[in-house]
Amino acid sequence: LILNGESLRYKLRSESFGEMRLLVGFLAVALPCALAFTWTGGLQSTERLPGTGRAWHRWRTRCRSETVGDFMRAEVEAQRCSEGLAGVLATLAGGCAEVSRELRTPATSSENQDLEDEAAAIFEAAVARDGRVACLSTSSRGEKTAGSQALGEGGEGGAQLYSVVLSPLALGGELGEACIGSGTVFGVYEKGAAEEEEEEEETTGAFLAPGSDLLAAGYAMYSSSTILVLALRTGGSPASPASPVNGSSVNGFALDPTTGSFKRAFPDMVIPARGKLYSVDDGIRASRWPRGLASWIDAVRAGEGATSEAYSSRFIGSTVLDVHRTLLYGGLYASPFAGSEKGEGSEAGVSLLHVAAPLAMILEAAKGAAVTGSKATTKAPFERVLCVSPKRPDERCSLYLGSPEDVAELEAFLERDGR
Repeated sequence: LILNGESLRYKLRSESFGEMRLLVGFLAVALPCALAFTWTGGLQSTERLPGTGRAWHRWRTRCRSETVGDFMRAEVEAQRCSEGLAGVLATLAGGCAEVSRELRTPATSSENQDLEDEAAAIFEAAVARDGRVACLSTSSRGEKTAGSQALGEGGEGGAQLYSVVLSPLALGGELGEACIGSGTVFGVYEKGAAEEEEEEEETTGAFLAPGSDLLAAGYAMYSSSTILVLALRTGGSPASPASPVNGSSVNGFALDPTTGSFKRAFPDMVIPARGKLYSVDDGIRASRWPRGLASWIDAVRAGEGATSEAYSSRFIGSTVLDVHRTLLYGGLYASPFAGSEKGEGSEAGVSLLHVAAPLAMILEAAKGAAVTGSKATTKAPFERVLCVSPKRPDERCSLYLGSPEDVAELEAFLERDGR
C-alpha cells in the first residue's frame, strides 16, 4: 500500500469503497461478538467437540488463568463443595508444588529415601498448619500418624473435620537416577467416617472406611511438567457403596513455575470408553500374573479382542504416570497382587487405602472403572475398589482400572481363565 499510494487514493475515491466499508463494519462487529461468546463460556461441554475444539477450549481456559484457588472458590459459591474441604485441597495442592520444586535435580539411589521422607515431611507440615485435618495416614513409612492436634482454631468454626490419606512420593532407584517422573496420591475423608471404639485406636479407625466415603481425591504427576488432577464429589457427601461416583468432576491443573500456582488446563476430564493401550509389568508375567490377565493381553495384542484391533504396551513403572496416560488415552492399567500378605516385593500390587481407593474415585468420576481382587488363587468375585473396606492401614490389593469397556472385557477373561 505504501509503494502504491496513488492507486490506493484512487480506490478510496471510487464508488466501490462503499462496499469495502460495509465489509469492514461487519467484521468489526461480528468478530468481537464471536470471541466474546467463546470467552465467556460458549463452549461449556467438550465431550462432543472435535480435537481442535477441545484444544481451543483448553487454550481459552489457560488464558483465563483459573488457579486451583479460583476453581475451589467457584465450587464453594456453587455449593458443590464446603469451604473446609476447599481449604484442605488448596493446602494439598501447595504441598505438591513444594515437592515439585524439590525434584528439579536428579536423585541417586542413596538420595531417594531422603526425598521420600522429605516429601512426607512437607505434607505433614502443610496439613498441620492448615488446622482442618485431624488425622493423616501416609504410606511411605508404613505407619499411621496423627496430625494437626492441638493446633488452635482452624477450618470451619475451628473444628478439625477431615482425615487425609497420602502416598507422598514413590521413587525407585532407577526412576530417580534416570529422571523418570513420579507422583503423589491423596484422598480426603470426613473425620469419623468409620467406627472408633477405643481412644487409642481412634486414628486407625478413621482410616478403615471404604473408598466410597471419600469426599475428594487427587494425584500430582511430577514429570516434564507438574500436573495436578482433582476429583471432587459434588455436594461434598459420600455416595452409597453400591452406586457409582455420579455427579463428580475431574479437572487437571498445570503448575506454572514462574508463579508456583496450579492453573486449570484440562477441564472436565473423561476417559475414552475403550483404548488401544495396556500398562502392566511384563517382568512378573510367567509366574505371577493371573491366567485371565495373561489371556486377555495375548488376545488384545494379537488383535483378537472385542475390537479386533491390536493393542500396544506402555509401561513406565511409575503408577501415577501410567494411570495419567490411561486417563487421557484410555486402555487398561493393571497391578496384580502377587506378594506376601503384607505386600513385600516389587510384585505386591498397590496400597488399598493410600493409592487404590483415591485413584479409583478419580477414574470412576471420569466415567472409567476400577476393580480389585485379592490373590491370584482366590475364588471370590471381583469388587469395585470403592466398595472394599481395608482391614488395616497397610493392606495391599490388586488394581485393574481404565476404560470401562476394557475393564469389563478383562473381567470376563479373568472369570473364564482364572484369577
